[in-house]
Amino acid sequence: MYIGFPVTVISQLSTSPMLDRLAPIDQRGYVQGIFTTLLNFGNAFAPWALGLLADTFGITVTLWIGAGFSFAAFFVNSPLLFKKEYKAPKAKKKAPKQHSTLTEEEEKVYIQKASE
Repeated sequence: MYIGFPVTVISQLSTSPMLDRLAPIDQRGYVQGIFTTLLNFGNAFAPWALGLLADTFGITVTLWIGAGFSFAAFFVNSPLLFKKEYKAPKAKKKAPKQHSTLTEEEEKVYIQKASE
């Protein structure tokens, strides 16, 4: 159980960024909404289903079933962690800003406007 929970967390944390990479920009909110809806249905249904399993087969078997689902989710998602197209794009290096210097005429105009 102590190993399965962190594996489940990694699986949940890796899914949302991958969905952002897969979905078109104008559909990201929709895709994340579907994902969150299904995740919440699972969170609502799982305790009831696991309670029935615990009543039928015992708590030890139920814990192992939960750990099995956690590991299965991790192994299903883990290959996607190493695909280049699912990773966040690297930040582009920005060129340093070029400071423009004023010509003599521009400086005179600037000083004249500032003194008005």
